[in-house]
Amino acid sequence: NVEDVVMSLVLGGFLAVVIVFLFLKDVRATMIGALAIPTSVIATFSLMKVGGFTLNNMSLMGLSLAVGILIDDAIVVVENIHRHIEEGASPADGAFSGTVEISLAVLATTLAILAVFVPVGSMGEVIGMFFRQFGLTVAFAVAFSLFVAFSLTPMLSSRWLRASDEESQKQPGKFKAIVDKLLDKWEDGFVFIRDSYRTFLQWALRHPALIVGIAVLSLVVNVFFVPLLGFEFQPTYDSGEFNIYLTAPPGASIEKMQELAQPIEKVVLDLPEVRAAFLNIGYGRNPVNKAMIGVKLKDSDERDRTMMQIMDALRMTFRNYTGMKISVIPSSSTGGRGDNRPVQVGIRGTDMHVLLQLSQELAERLRRVEGAADVDTSASDYEPEVQVILDRAKAGQAGVSADTIGYVVQTAFAGNTTANRYRVGDKDYNIRIRVKEELRLTPDDVANIRVSTKSGSQVRVGDVAQVKFSSGPTEITREDRQREIIVYANNVGVSAGEIIQSAQNELNQMNIPSGYQYKFVGQTRTMNDSFKEISRALIIAIVLIYMVLAAQFESFIHPLTIMLSLPFAMIGAILGLLISAKTINIMSLIGIIMLMGLVAKNAILLVDYTNTLRERDGLSREEALLEAGSVRLRPILMTTAAMILGMLPVAFGLGSGAELRSSMGVVVVGGLITSTILTLLVVPQMYIFMDNLQNAWTNYRQRNN
Repeated sequence: NVEDVVMSLVLGGFLAVVIVFLFLKDVRATMIGALAIPTSVIATFSLMKVGGFTLNNMSLMGLSLAVGILIDDAIVVVENIHRHIEEGASPADGAFSGTVEISLAVLATTLAILAVFVPVGSMGEVIGMFFRQFGLTVAFAVAFSLFVAFSLTPMLSSRWLRASDEESQKQPGKFKAIVDKLLDKWEDGFVFIRDSYRTFLQWALRHPALIVGIAVLSLVVNVFFVPLLGFEFQPTYDSGEFNIYLTAPPGASIEKMQELAQPIEKVVLDLPEVRAAFLNIGYGRNPVNKAMIGVKLKDSDERDRTMMQIMDALRMTFRNYTGMKISVIPSSSTGGRGDNRPVQVGIRGTDMHVLLQLSQELAERLRRVEGAADVDTSASDYEPEVQVILDRAKAGQAGVSADTIGYVVQTAFAGNTTANRYRVGDKDYNIRIRVKEELRLTPDDVANIRVSTKSGSQVRVGDVAQVKFSSGPTEITREDRQREIIVYANNVGVSAGEIIQSAQNELNQMNIPSGYQYKFVGQTRTMNDSFKEISRALIIAIVLIYMVLAAQFESFIHPLTIMLSLPFAMIGAILGLLISAKTINIMSLIGIIMLMGLVAKNAILLVDYTNTLRERDGLSREEALLEAGSVRLRPILMTTAAMILGMLPVAFGLGSGAELRSSMGVVVVGGLITSTILTLLVVPQMYIFMDNLQNAWTNYRQRNN
């Protein structure tokens, strides 16, 4: 899994560099931009070491997703320097003026990304344990990329970059001539797109209501797609390991469990995808009537079926099996209380018989829900037992206490270790005493046990207590000082969120007595808590982004112009999840938070240069927007394409276990595509609206003063 993450990192970095080369058509400029990736990544390792991080799945995933971001600052700086040199400046002057001109925008974009990832790395609950190293690793890398963009990139640009006419004087080789021809075609395509965009933007600025209306309508329509996505804590990914849980009737011996498990073992071992399997009877602290078969599959590239397909096939095979309860559960699930099933409902109260009735009723209702599988309860089956019910009046008259009777019965049947030891050679053995086996077979044997009274005489247990054969639970679980039985369920073919909603509907229809209550626990509770933490991190990120932009632009209005582009990232995120059949889970939600920082970059580049043109060159508002759109289109497309291609390996989910991080990549890629298109068209409209608003406020204050 880690190897696949590293491969995604390398492949994503390579694709990002290719994009830089296609747009700049300059090997030297490409190399300068590309150096930002290894320089930032290697420098990040130092802070990871200080933070006590390791190279694990989450920290490496952070680096692989950050590859497209790391090159962004260097791309923007080197592109601006390259443009200045092309316009006639010397490399040294171009490096200086180009960096100074773009420095505010680059600083703002980087701080906006840090404002997103620092809250992600500071979340609490279980989700915080998941994403601390992920969020802070990206934050470290992005911070170093800013340092590289302001130091290494301009320094190398002043030494390496040359104007294109100097390069063209050299006689190109055959291979270079072919490459130049292809790059010219690419450049012609970009020029066509740029000219078309400028023409369309001129038209759009004359029809602001139509453009904004279409954008808002698209956003509203996409909101209605959200219920179709489904919710779950984390994606079920092909970890190559799952467990089969077996529960036989109470009282089954180890030998009986071995006999019952043999046909199950045979089915599992006959699967061509299985590498190894083991049987564990009485696993954990469970009685011997419960067993677990652990299954380890071959690597994903050595089998034709996924782990989920194999598990579904086994469920179908075992669904009509009699004699035992059988559940097939992935071992990769997280957040359960002693069980990995994603749907868990805890029913609490005082009377175990009422709890048992309610839990069985809910379990039966869930078994009829489409998509629910492996439905079971945590209630242990009642096992046979001999109950000794003390008559306190008779016991008081006889002079014996409940403690004394309990100790004597326990010693007689279960045995007790004495203070003496038995020595054989040089070894000591504990001496454990209890009555002979033939005297501990029936309830009458319990009744005939004699207990010493305070006066020194003896009394039969049967004379002071009722001894009867009955049954009872082997264990009673409690939560918040209340007895609890948990109803479990797996989801097959639907999301866990849909089963949770169905469970909620069934609970609403049940007649639950007063004094009894239910609560979603385990992975369901973890999911709800995690979603709250992510929502908190999202709010903090948005507030921090606004604060950063307000400080950078020294304005309360223009940051709102930039932040109005953020919601439009949701269009592509939702469509991406819908098309790829992914769910809303912790990974996709973290991807949405990432988008908030990434999407702001494009709007910052546009708004910053518009302000520069108005202040420096005295252009009108509309002229500045048109010029800024034309000039900044190249770095916007370059950075967006670099980020998209850098994250494509993650989005495609290639390799074992890649399903875990795939939804995050899908959200980021989809959101970047739609938000870039809408940013280029909607942000200019928002800029004019906010500027009018600012002018109206200024005029209002002047009149009142």
